[in-house]
Amino acid sequence: SDVVVTVRHAWPPNWQRPHKGKLVVIQPWEFGALPEDWVRQSRDVDEFWVPSSFVRDCYLESGVAAQKVFVVPNGVDAEKFHPQAAPMQLATQKKFKFLFVGGTIGRKGPDLLLQAYLKNFTAADDVCLVIKDFGGSSVYQGQTFENQIRKVQAQPDTPEILYLNEELPPEMLPGLYTACDCLVLPYRGEGFGLPVLEAMACGLPVIVTAGGATDDFVRDEFAWRIPAERKIFGTEVSGMKLAGAGWLLEPKLAALGEKMRHAFENPDEARERGKLASRHAHEFFSWKKSAEAAAHRVRELVGGQVATANPEKKNPVVL
Repeated sequence: SDVVVTVRHAWPPNWQRPHKGKLVVIQPWEFGALPEDWVRQSRDVDEFWVPSSFVRDCYLESGVAAQKVFVVPNGVDAEKFHPQAAPMQLATQKKFKFLFVGGTIGRKGPDLLLQAYLKNFTAADDVCLVIKDFGGSSVYQGQTFENQIRKVQAQPDTPEILYLNEELPPEMLPGLYTACDCLVLPYRGEGFGLPVLEAMACGLPVIVTAGGATDDFVRDEFAWRIPAERKIFGTEVSGMKLAGAGWLLEPKLAALGEKMRHAFENPDEARERGKLASRHAHEFFSWKKSAEAAAHRVRELVGGQVATANPEKKNPVVL
């Protein structure tokens, strides 16, 4: 067969060289230093495509050659994720709704979110925190914060929390965003942070950690960024020895609370920021743009080979 480029995205990564052509591996990472084994295997990979500058820096700092690592960002489906998406009916009467979307695992900061919310709001506030959990019965089984969230919900005078953990069909997701007023993701480690981009596309301002992967597409004019510092946690992740000290970001709790309170007290400003966020997401981060970035990399990688490949073969790239 006339395969010119093989692109792989798998977990765990598959490092096996294809029989013919170039090998591209798409592989995000959230923990600072890369696994030692990946750095070793990188010698047999022609290119890595990573979703953010943050991940690229992790690769370079771990010793992977800079000329092998390229940012091919994730994107958003502009036809589905937009401010006009019909809002989902949520079981709350509260006016202002904060939203968290993602697995409630330590890396995504749900513990910080709960602390900041409880510290800065009470049951008397016209506010609800909507937590859309993900992966509790699959990828994040046994790791989620469901029990802690349920405990907090049961306490007297707790500001309202709506906890959703049923699987949502993908077509309902835009309506979850448009039903809310501000996305909050005080993450410690992300390779990209797709819910942040999706929320922006749907017209929501976002409160996110500064200094991480979302810096690529989050701007201060439509977002509130939480200052954070790097915290080293050791030299191993899930039994994999790292090429250096692994680290995560630790967002400042007080700043997170202040920014949430500010968004809540200034809903008009939040809405204006949301409009800017939507424009930015649609203009610069559509899947079409991502596809263009990938196509550009393929052209560079094969230097004209695609054009001279057998014209009968419509697909010289294997994904």
